[in-house]
Amino acid sequence: RLLFIAFLNAAPVAVSSTLFLFFVESRLAAPGMEGVLLLLFFLSAAAAAPVWSRLAESYGARPVLLFAMVVSIFAFGGALLLGPGDVWLFALICVASGFVVGADLTLLPAIFARRMAQIAPNAAEGFGLWSFMSKFTLAFAAIVLLPALDAAGFQTGTDNTAEALHLLGLLYAGVPCCLKLAAIALLATTDLKEN
Repeated sequence: RLLFIAFLNAAPVAVSSTLFLFFVESRLAAPGMEGVLLLLFFLSAAAAAPVWSRLAESYGARPVLLFAMVVSIFAFGGALLLGPGDVWLFALICVASGFVVGADLTLLPAIFARRMAQIAPNAAEGFGLWSFMSKFTLAFAAIVLLPALDAAGFQTGTDNTAEALHLLGLLYAGVPCCLKLAAIALLATTDLKEN
């Protein structure tokens, strides 16, 4: 169950990673800004990790993680409303969403490790499956999303129809928010038998 939560929770990042370059280049009409925006995202995630760890020590890992997951929907959902020229607004979204991803990177693996210690202290294959799950989400995102964009007529480096750009926005921001909602629901209803 935790592995499935890991899949649902990692899938939004896999989706946005797969489509990030397309979104910045075509939806925001800001080619050349991809590197700066990615740097903002990853620096925010790295800076936030210790903050989420301290909060988890005070309030518990699951409540803090659930809070961060809810905030991530509001932080990232704003990308649905962006269009050409909204680079600075997207930069703020990168900072905010990167900050809450810091919780995903630290708290969910910690919850999994603690649960594995309770049920199978010597089960190294569990952590191998965890690593596989995070990598599998990238392949899954590419297999599902890229053909959908292609079917809509989306092409990089050219002018695209309004319909293709609209689909790009929905896939980039809408799908991750839906996946995150599913992860929240599953985590909230999972009995972790925490001591």
